[in-house]
Amino acid sequence: MHVVYISGTSSGIGKGLAEHFLTTDPTCQVIGFARRSTWEHERYTHVKADLAELSDLEKISFSIPEGCTRISLVNNAGVIGDIKRIGKADDTAIMQLAQLNVGSLMVMTNRFLKDINNTDVPCTILNISSGAAKYAIDAWAPYCASKAAVDHFSITVQHEQEITGGNARLFSVAPGIVDTEMQGVIRNSNDSDFSRHADFVAMKNNNELDSPTDVAKKLYRLLTNPTEIDSVLVDVREMD
Repeated sequence: MHVVYISGTSSGIGKGLAEHFLTTDPTCQVIGFARRSTWEHERYTHVKADLAELSDLEKISFSIPEGCTRISLVNNAGVIGDIKRIGKADDTAIMQLAQLNVGSLMVMTNRFLKDINNTDVPCTILNISSGAAKYAIDAWAPYCASKAAVDHFSITVQHEQEITGGNARLFSVAPGIVDTEMQGVIRNSNDSDFSRHADFVAMKNNNELDSPTDVAKKLYRLLTNPTEIDSVLVDVREMD
């Protein structure tokens, strides 16, 4: 039995991955974390939580039930934030982005590794990053920085696991440009604040966005066969 914890399961990649696990693996159990519950399944447990709030994060725990043969954590929750250039962006929005995209991911990873310490059950932590971690995109500075932080955090925690002989395998995955609510936020931004606004509108109009379902299939493969890929940093567009 594969037990999968996923943050941000109300829509997009998180929901797509949860549904793909439940459809593909008849024995798996999925536990989702999000502020709202938008769907139900007999093998899905929803935990209502605002992951930008430490008080909610501190209520979260992880366990390895009897019969569990693999356990995974997918840190998927994140926001694009205030799409404005630095000097014009909202201070509160910047702090909220940092708390959710970076702070909550670090705390979730920390709590997960504490709770499953010394287990012999194979463990995988998959952090959703972005190609924006590697590029300067105007009006996205906090988002780009947050995803670069996710990449380096994942690399460093994997290094710690290797030093200590830990049983967890970490990945930081760029999922490509996916047709999610975040893309809608980007398209609804002001083109005077964001030089690439027209590019993202065109990608939607030209059907160039990947579907959450297609991305979920690749993430599922990674989570069920983690030894196939050696690198911590993964771009799903480069997966066969």
